[in-house]
Amino acid sequence: GDPPDSLQVVRHVVREHILQGLKECPGTTCLLLPSIHDLHARTVYPQPAFEAEVIRPGETEVERQVEMKLLSNPCTVRVNEIVVGINTNDVLLNLSGQETAKCTGDRLARLARHIVQQQSYYPVFPPAEGMQ
Repeated sequence: GDPPDSLQVVRHVVREHILQGLKECPGTTCLLLPSIHDLHARTVYPQPAFEAEVIRPGETEVERQVEMKLLSNPCTVRVNEIVVGINTNDVLLNLSGQETAKCTGDRLARLARHIVQQQSYYPVFPPAEGMQ
């Protein structure tokens, strides 16, 4: 057959690394999200989930015990009774570069408050360099 391309090799290595890390945690659900910095992901934002070929049905005992879910970036998930928003972009860094006023106090809390109040995963306009 054809030799695997470099993308297939990267996916295999990353998948094996994840599974090894979860070997001691049977019954775990692993959430996989793309990042605009990933070598093998689409460089758009928001990003669609990885294609299903990234994960194959489990062949080993560890693979059968770990559930992998492919999610988009950004996404909202429910973990038990808690709703969590996930974004792989460094929004706080990009927001801090957009601040125009000198403010005192807790800067990170203020930036996080912008995200919550604006109810947006990326409340920066125009987007930061590299996000367009």
